Amino acid sequence: GVGYARLQSGWAKTEQKKGKYDFSWIDAHVDGLIAEGINPWMCLCYGNPIYSDHGLNLGAGIFDDGPAMDAWLRYVKACVRRWKNKVTMWEVWNEPDGGKGSPEAYANLFVRTAKAIRQVDPDAKIASFGACSPDRAYIRESMKHIAEAGGVKYMDYLTYHGYWPIPEDIVPAVQQLRKEMDAYSPSIGLLQGETGCP
Repeated sequence: GVGYARLQSGWAKTEQKKGKYDFSWIDAHVDGLIAEGINPWMCLCYGNPIYSDHGLNLGAGIFDDGPAMDAWLRYVKACVRRWKNKVTMWEVWNEPDGGKGSPEAYANLFVRTAKAIRQVDPDAKIASFGACSPDRAYIRESMKHIAEAGGVKYMDYLTYHGYWPIPEDIVPAVQQLRKEMDAYSPSIGLLQGETGCP
């Protein structure tokens, strides 16, 4: 049966007043999945309008540094503390390659977020990207910056979203992605995070 379910953390919904977190709305989902024998997998993504105007939904842009990043990292740590023994994997952002930030910006976000996760839970599993594009150039460029920053060691998985009209058509792209990731670390797993066709 189903082993894992992907949730999105909802920073703007959880922190509506600075420094005050209300996780009650999502606790029910985390605990409900566990009660059904399903492992929650949490995607940490999107902004919060009390800190920046980067957006709080699918089109949200990636913030680089400053108060928004500082608040984001505090929020990430609060999430990991909250669900340390419940959530099986933390995914950093959703579809950054969909025009929401440069490869450099995503690399910076991934490395800083992954470090914050591991500070709270050294054994945490961390996934990257949630990539939506069939063009792997964004991943290649981001990985160069992640590697330069020493961030490959934080990456347990790379997730991708396969919205191909013919599902089998994704296979060559995934095989090529596997070869490219092997150049960084063969231990980085590939996971399909979303899928479907129009």
